[in-house]
Amino acid sequence: MRELLDISSQRLIIMLEILLENDGWTTFANLGSAIDTSERTVAKDIVMLRQRWGHHLNIEVSKKNGVRLINQNIASMGAVFTDIFNDSLSLQWIRELLFHPSKSIEFYEDRLFTSRSTLIRLLPRINLYLAEKGMRIRCENNRYDFIGTDEQYLRDFSASFLLELYGLNLKKYDLELDLSVIKDIVLPVMTRNIQPDEFSWAVNDEISIIYQMMFYIISLVREQSGYNALSSYSAENEISAEHLDYIRQHFPGTGIQNLGPVHEYIKNQFNGWSSDEEERSVTAAVSEFCERLFSDMDHAPDQTTEKNISYIMRSVYFSVKLRPFGTSELFNRIYYFSLSLNRENPRLYKVTSNCLENLSKKIGLDVSSRLADVLFWMCLICPELTDVKKHYRAILVSDFGNSHAEFLSKKISAFFKRESSDIIKIDVCSYMDILAGKDLKCYDILITTFPGLASAHERPILINDYPGTDDFCTIYKTLQQRQL
Repeated sequence: MRELLDISSQRLIIMLEILLENDGWTTFANLGSAIDTSERTVAKDIVMLRQRWGHHLNIEVSKKNGVRLINQNIASMGAVFTDIFNDSLSLQWIRELLFHPSKSIEFYEDRLFTSRSTLIRLLPRINLYLAEKGMRIRCENNRYDFIGTDEQYLRDFSASFLLELYGLNLKKYDLELDLSVIKDIVLPVMTRNIQPDEFSWAVNDEISIIYQMMFYIISLVREQSGYNALSSYSAENEISAEHLDYIRQHFPGTGIQNLGPVHEYIKNQFNGWSSDEEERSVTAAVSEFCERLFSDMDHAPDQTTEKNISYIMRSVYFSVKLRPFGTSELFNRIYYFSLSLNRENPRLYKVTSNCLENLSKKIGLDVSSRLADVLFWMCLICPELTDVKKHYRAILVSDFGNSHAEFLSKKISAFFKRESSDIIKIDVCSYMDILAGKDLKCYDILITTFPGLASAHERPILINDYPGTDDFCTIYKTLQQRQL
């Protein structure tokens, strides 16, 4: 939904993202080039960011070096993004249309403290964006409605973007509901459609439960307003009489028949198989995904871990299947989690990406776009994966004799030894063996004190006779850059 923001807001977001992704300094010229604006405008934007969000951001400015973001805390950045999104008149209007539909332009003028001409000017731009997702704002007889070709997707989309704007702060939506009751209504639907041995993980996932609660609330609002989703699914066995009475008190026009589509959509996110054959083929492909992932990462998971990751992968499959378009993703915090992971553990990032591509081919549905989500949930389920290191092989040659080479080998191995697991295996080789044409292709790197051996291997590392921190860092960085 960033396309609905004004140009200055979009520029601020892109600027912050560039600063967030860069560890060091970024020049004003590079920022201006990336945002397609002048260095003068960049400087003004930086001043404004520091004035308004200095308590969230720690932006350092240097005439010589440019700009850098010292505080790279993602939650703090998300708070800044949320403020920017909340300034958007377009997003505010969509929110009003959800909770106060079929009103005149005058009503929205008063609610949004803006003019008729401004709203009418915004409408084509909003509809151009919504049309790509099968939705639009309709105007008939000066009555405005937010509608879509797929009512369920519209609710899904709305739940996502509202959570990103306000979370579950119902005061922002003029609603007075007991969230604990909504949670008690949603959980039984999830319970019926998640395998018992996986439910403990799902129920501890607050993000998923909060989303399902928001989807349920939006669905009740839409059903009450007359925007019905069609379904033959029966919700009678999934809601108590007490809870149904509670819903009717707050949404008088909503009965048990209105809840069927809502419960069905939640069910399909956890158990949305169209046929037994689909379930068998996808389950087999997911099992193969897990086997290949753990094999490539040299990690043996326990049975519970493997089941939970299989559950996450099936959920990802259902999510892609149900959503023909992406939801709003105003500020995708999980995406930035994956970027940080990629910087610290590129091997896990690449292995998971490759496995997802292979899974997509097997199931005939592209799930590669959910790489960030898969990495996030996978790390929460199995934190040990982030500590699995590739075992590299190094050849070490000293021009100071074999005894010195053995000393260097022990010194380097001790530095990289972690939790009784050797990240790097070092073979000592004499200079004479190199002259005799010893094959070095099977080694990831060559470590040596002899400058003349630089051409003997594609990754030579020249170290001091007594290696220090800089030498160890050079070895580590070279291994990190090693292609998988």
